[in-house]
Amino acid sequence: MKKMILMSTLLLMTCLVQAQILNVSPTLKKGNAVVYNSTSNFKVSGADVTVTETTKYTVTEETKDGYVVDVITSDWKVNTDNQMSRLLVAASELVSGINFRLVTDKSGKTISMKNYDEVKVKLDERANAFIDGLLKDMPEVGQVLSKDQLKEQVMGSATEEALIGSIGKSNGVMALNGKSIASGAQDEYTNSQGMKMKRFYLVNGKKVTATSTMNMTQDDMKKMIIEKVEQLAPGQAQMVKDNIDTLVESGLLKAEGSEKAVYELADDGWVKTLNMESTMKVMQQETTTTVTITRQ
Repeated sequence: MKKMILMSTLLLMTCLVQAQILNVSPTLKKGNAVVYNSTSNFKVSGADVTVTETTKYTVTEETKDGYVVDVITSDWKVNTDNQMSRLLVAASELVSGINFRLVTDKSGKTISMKNYDEVKVKLDERANAFIDGLLKDMPEVGQVLSKDQLKEQVMGSATEEALIGSIGKSNGVMALNGKSIASGAQDEYTNSQGMKMKRFYLVNGKKVTATSTMNMTQDDMKKMIIEKVEQLAPGQAQMVKDNIDTLVESGLLKAEGSEKAVYELADDGWVKTLNMESTMKVMQQETTTTVTITRQ
């Protein structure tokens, strides 16, 4: 009898949880602006880097199919002058001060970037200046990686597809826009480390918890590992390619990853707070990231 009551209670709770569907569609109107402060901490190979910045989202156009939202980051600060440590956060430094004009549908889901060609030119100029400074301060880096290889590492996440993916598929202020989310719902995406992830949602009122784990086949793993070695240690790339099966089976090139993001939405549908944490381990090198984003 007790078992039947317990099963009935669990079934009722499950039905109630699954019945709650949160439709995420922030209020968008030409002229509206939302501002966020963020603090990001990165730990890898003994380095501990913290970045603070402010990001403003402004609805600048209303179209037949949606909106144009200008996104610009300012007040970018980092807690170190060490060039190698700053290489960890080079991508966020490069985009600071650049206006990204995002095209969305009516629900606020990002579709494309209106000014990508202009953005690409600015990013390219900044990447060259950053790498020139790095090689000047640390010429020994040039003995391991050429300028082109460094640029590929810095600019690898600056393609239009990657930028749109980081906004609409990874975790961030606009990532949930256009989604109808229920507890137990799942989706898939590729994170900033190039890992394929499966994400599981839990909804509680206006709070959404998204927990992600790595979702990669062995062939996916091999491809990602080779790409990482080509970026970080190009001199060893051919050896890794020739012995990839043995290396993967030995566990020396094991890759692991997990991410968690907790969103709290305001009454207007915009994110009120967002707390994220992730741990990625590739080729025995672990990177831990924590991010706190708060609306002003």
